[in-house]
Amino acid sequence: MEQLELLYDHYKETFSLSKEAQNRRNKNFLILCILEAISFWVLVQSEKVFELFTSGISEH
Repeated sequence: MEQLELLYDHYKETFSLSKEAQNRRNKNFLILCILEAISFWVLVQSEKVFELFTSGISEH
Protein backbone atom coordinates (compact mmCIF):
# COMPACT_ATOMS: atom_id res chain seq x y z
CA MET A 1 0.00 0.00 0.00
CA GLU A 2 2.93 2.34 0.58
CA GLN A 3 3.91 2.21 -3.11
CA LEU A 4 0.39 3.16 -4.15
CA GLU A 5 0.35 6.14 -1.76
CA LEU A 6 3.72 7.28 -3.08
CA LEU A 7 2.46 7.17 -6.66
CA TYR A 8 -0.72 9.02 -5.71
CA ASP A 9 1.26 11.76 -3.93
CA HIS A 10 3.50 12.08 -6.99
CA TYR A 11 0.42 12.37 -9.21
CA LYS A 12 -1.13 15.07 -7.00
CA GLU A 13 2.10 17.11 -6.95
CA THR A 14 2.63 16.75 -10.69
CA PHE A 15 -0.96 17.78 -11.40
CA SER A 16 -0.62 20.78 -9.08
CA LEU A 17 2.59 21.91 -10.80
CA SER A 18 0.96 21.45 -14.20
CA LYS A 19 -2.02 23.62 -13.22
CA GLU A 20 0.29 26.35 -11.89
CA ALA A 21 2.28 26.31 -15.13
CA GLN A 22 -0.93 26.55 -17.16
CA ASN A 23 -2.12 29.51 -15.09
CA ARG A 24 1.21 31.31 -15.59
CA ARG A 25 1.07 30.56 -19.32
CA ASN A 26 -2.48 31.93 -19.59
CA LYS A 27 -1.56 35.08 -17.68
CA ASN A 28 1.52 35.67 -19.83
CA PHE A 29 -0.49 35.07 -23.00
CA LEU A 30 -3.09 37.63 -21.91
CA ILE A 31 -0.37 40.20 -21.15
CA LEU A 32 1.21 39.52 -24.54
CA CYS A 33 -2.13 39.99 -26.31
CA ILE A 34 -2.70 43.31 -24.54
CA LEU A 35 0.79 44.53 -25.45
CA GLU A 36 0.29 43.47 -29.06
CA ALA A 37 -3.03 45.35 -29.19
CA ILE A 38 -1.37 48.49 -27.80
CA SER A 39 1.48 48.11 -30.27
CA PHE A 40 -0.97 47.77 -33.17
CA TRP A 41 -2.92 50.80 -31.92
CA VAL A 42 0.30 52.84 -31.83
CA LEU A 43 1.14 51.67 -35.34
CA VAL A 44 -2.28 52.51 -36.81
CA GLN A 45 -3.11 55.74 -34.97
CA SER A 46 0.27 57.05 -33.90
CA GLU A 47 -0.77 60.72 -33.92
CA LYS A 48 -3.71 60.18 -31.56
CA VAL A 49 -1.59 58.03 -29.25
CA PHE A 50 1.15 60.65 -29.16
CA GLU A 51 -1.39 63.38 -28.37
CA LEU A 52 -2.89 61.22 -25.61
CA PHE A 53 0.51 60.57 -24.03
CA THR A 54 1.62 64.21 -24.22
CA SER A 55 -1.67 65.45 -22.74
CA GLY A 56 -1.37 62.90 -19.95
CA ILE A 57 2.21 63.91 -19.22
CA SER A 58 1.48 67.64 -19.31
CA GLU A 59 -1.38 67.27 -16.81
CA HIS A 60 0.91 65.73 -14.19
